[in-house]
Amino acid sequence: MVCKRFREIGLKETELNSIRDWVERKMDEVDSNAKKLEEKEKEMIIKEDELQRKKEELHMREKNLAAWEKELEIKEKGVDSAKELNEQRLEELERRDKNLNSVRGFIHSCFKEHLAIKKQVLLERNSVEKRARHLEHKEQKLEYMVRQLEFREAQMWDHLKDLELKQQGLADACNGDMKIEPDESADLKFIVRMDGKTLQMFLNDPEKDLESMGDEIFKVLHLSSDPAKLVLDAMVGFYPPHLRKRDTKFNVRKTCIILLEQLTKMSPNIQPYVTEKAFELASTWKLKMRPSVQNQLEVLGFLHLLAAYNLASILTKMKLQVFW
Repeated sequence: MVCKRFREIGLKETELNSIRDWVERKMDEVDSNAKKLEEKEKEMIIKEDELQRKKEELHMREKNLAAWEKELEIKEKGVDSAKELNEQRLEELERRDKNLNSVRGFIHSCFKEHLAIKKQVLLERNSVEKRARHLEHKEQKLEYMVRQLEFREAQMWDHLKDLELKQQGLADACNGDMKIEPDESADLKFIVRMDGKTLQMFLNDPEKDLESMGDEIFKVLHLSSDPAKLVLDAMVGFYPPHLRKRDTKFNVRKTCIILLEQLTKMSPNIQPYVTEKAFELASTWKLKMRPSVQNQLEVLGFLHLLAAYNLASILTKMKLQVFW
């Protein structure tokens, strides 16, 4: 009985040991599972933290997305505003283009008007120049007539002096073996009272024949108290300042040449101051002279001036070239 109990106790102990081993294994498993659970809890905590971080990141992205949406909305509004501004600018450009076309048309019409006005001005200027030349011619005639009236008035109030001049002129004419017809004395007396410029105007009368006036001019120079100065004063028209095609420069130069020829023929005594003025005039003519076939009157007049006032020797000493 005791043995049986010992065997039972031994079996119980064996069973108990087996149970203890099982419990220990289970405890080990529990510990292992606890450790695994703890690790899983840690992993869960890490994952929760990561999830929270991702939530925060997602929230931040949502905020950024909202900000981007607002910015995009603002940009869309800016694009709409820019589009509207571009449309306004396009309308402004179209309006300016229309204005530019209008201005171009106005400028074109103004240019046409300018050309018409310019043409009219040219016509009026030509007309004014013609009238000016006509008035200048009339003025010369009027000046000549005024001088005639002045001389005739002086004759009326100075009759005694005229008689003395007439007697002196007749005496000079007799000394020069000249004959003065009675009907010529009044005209000669009138001409003698002229200065050089008036004499030039008198001789340039288109109705006078210059070729047949040589003797008359010779008589006038004999009756003059200073023929050399009278002829020199008449040379002022040889180179007028402004000559046109219709001016009488050729008649003026022919008249000057005839006066110089008659003065050379007369061979008067020339005062030194007159010779000096004649030399100055010859120097001026020499600078203006253009020797050519068309300007042969200039050369001829220059040579007659040298001969009439005995300037050839003076100009030769100064090595002044004479043009042909």
